[in-house]
Amino acid sequence: MPLTLTRRRLLGGLLVVAAGGVVAPALGGCTGGSDAAGPTPDPEEVARRTAAAAEAELERLARAVSVAHPALAAAAGAAAAAHAAHAAALLDGLRPPSPSVGSTPSAESSTTPRPAVPPQAEAAATALARAQAATAAAHLAALAEVGGSTGRLLASVGASDAAHAAVLRRAGR
Repeated sequence: MPLTLTRRRLLGGLLVVAAGGVVAPALGGCTGGSDAAGPTPDPEEVARRTAAAAEAELERLARAVSVAHPALAAAAGAAAAAHAAHAAALLDGLRPPSPSVGSTPSAESSTTPRPAVPPQAEAAATALARAQAATAAAHLAALAEVGGSTGRLLASVGASDAAHAAVLRRAGR
């Protein structure tokens, strides 16, 4: 049985990504030999990295829907392109993350399974639209923690995700 992307799974994944972005740097400094606390992660950088990871996941799902359902290719393809641009904009200007021991970007991307897509076009459009709406809500919720240019960027990306969700709902009918 293929694994479908539900709002609960997407939000759970976003929470895991957010927790990983907050907890991993803190645990990375735990060597046991020093009492000095490492620098706390910048909340704006954490928000941007978390949002970029969510956008990259939406891009993967939108591309999978586009391939599986040619009737949705225009709407899903446009959403995928927008998500790729959003992820790039969110990561622009950030330092590259410290590589984990034994992991490389190419190894991580090659082991990521392709998202499951419902066999019916209407169900696929609905699933993608729900994922987009959930991600838009997560971006807007993150506004409480950030301000300035990061807040404006997250608000813009969230609005775009919500617009793509509306277009996909119409395309799936």
